[in-house]
Amino acid sequence: MVRTLFLLLSFFVGMGLRAQTEITGTVSDAATGVPVAGVSVVLLRNGNPLKFTHSNAKGAFSLSVGRLQRTDSLNISCLNYAQCRLGVNGTGPMKIRLKAEPLI
Repeated sequence: MVRTLFLLLSFFVGMGLRAQTEITGTVSDAATGVPVAGVSVVLLRNGNPLKFTHSNAKGAFSLSVGRLQRTDSLNISCLNYAQCRLGVNGTGPMKIRLKAEPLI
């Protein structure tokens, strides 16, 4: 019984040590408020790509990372929109509004 309890406790402590931070948000057009699908969302650490994803049809995205660092940022880019880089603090869903940028 004691051994089983010890194993269960060890499992739950180990799970806590590997906690994931979820970075979530939505991307929309700044002028119209319409969600933008297919936006590239790249998590940068010290300026280097760490993880990436794309926004879905509703403009939503989600990235999991072990632990956020002060230098972490998101690089947001999509064809026909101005690219932007934003700091990440992981305190809640991000609302990103992209400005249209015509192709030249």
